[in-house]
Amino acid sequence: MKNSLLRWLQWSTSCGKLRSKLLCIYFLLIVIPLGMFSLYAYLRVKSVIQEQTFSAAQNAFDDTCLSLEHLLGRLDGVIDILSTDSLIYTMASNDPRDFTYIRRLEDSDQLATTFEHLRVLSGVDRIRLYVGNDYPYSNTRTNIVQISRIEQSGWYQAAAQGRRRLWCAPADLGESSETGQPCFSSIQMVYNPRSVKEPLAILRADIDARRVQELVSGTSITENGLLLLLRGDEVLLASDPDIPLSRLDTLVEQLHGSCAGAWTTIQANGTDYYVQSKGIGPSGWRIASILPYRDVFRLSHELSIEMLVIVIAVDLAAYLLAYLTSQSTLKRISQLTGTMQAVEKGNVTVRLEPSGNDEIAQLMDGFNQMMDRVDTLMEERVEYGRQIKNLELKALQAQINPHFLYNSLD
Repeated sequence: MKNSLLRWLQWSTSCGKLRSKLLCIYFLLIVIPLGMFSLYAYLRVKSVIQEQTFSAAQNAFDDTCLSLEHLLGRLDGVIDILSTDSLIYTMASNDPRDFTYIRRLEDSDQLATTFEHLRVLSGVDRIRLYVGNDYPYSNTRTNIVQISRIEQSGWYQAAAQGRRRLWCAPADLGESSETGQPCFSSIQMVYNPRSVKEPLAILRADIDARRVQELVSGTSITENGLLLLLRGDEVLLASDPDIPLSRLDTLVEQLHGSCAGAWTTIQANGTDYYVQSKGIGPSGWRIASILPYRDVFRLSHELSIEMLVIVIAVDLAAYLLAYLTSQSTLKRISQLTGTMQAVEKGNVTVRLEPSGNDEIAQLMDGFNQMMDRVDTLMEERVEYGRQIKNLELKALQAQINPHFLYNSLD
């Protein structure tokens, strides 16, 4: 095999036209190394971009999870503080007839001040207490509301049936007319300390849904990346509110196998995605990050196209330069070859016009000198031949003259 390759190399270097040899050398020395370097650079850049994209996506995802957990944790902290406030139990459990009107106003002012301080310090948007008694201030203040106004709502029924803290999304509350804006809420039922099965009031802390939407929408690092706030298989919030629900349902169905702290691959609607999900605090909700495969490698694809264009441009420029150089060289060699063929046919008067100062120009100049020398030698040979003929004629004449003389004397 090795000997065959060597013989082929020897044949290819000794046979064939010079133009073909130059093009082969150009291909071997420029195109192949440049192509291999471009392939290596593309694979390396693709790997680096993928690592950086996933690193940036992971950091953005972790920051969003932390911020959202901190934001919802404020609701939890407010409810924890108020659920131990004795004034809440006093106002919710005592009969209004046991207190004077002035006392009730003082209690309501004190509770309103507590709510306002907690709202400002915690950063929540609204705090409300739903009570079952008929206090006059419960009909006039927005942060103290009668339970009768919300007894028919679904979230109240859910809070009354369970003893755990209830987390509600805007779709669960359905009371934009009351709050003015959709919100996320943490709800805690307050029970009578004397009878733990007797509900007295409901505490509720709200955060405007727009704040959560801004937090979720502002952290996607790819053009078509999605961030979903999930409760089980239900989508509570999406970073792109205009995305079709049918597409979200298909994606959510594939998220069950994703694990926290690692990116896994899923396929939905004929598209590959990288996904990761993580639980959000005590709410039991999850946040999921979804990155389309094409978005992760879009930058590397664009870079590969740019590299391909640059490589083609460099190859064309190198080929043009090699072509012009070879043309300059081969043109003079072709002239030399044609002149030699003309000499072989008998035309010894042809001459070359040397151009440049390289070896080919020296060869052309040497050829001209050689032809001049040949012309000189040929002229000398003709002259020598003429002189020889003259001498032969003289010798013959010298031989003939005595015979003529003898014959004449005879």
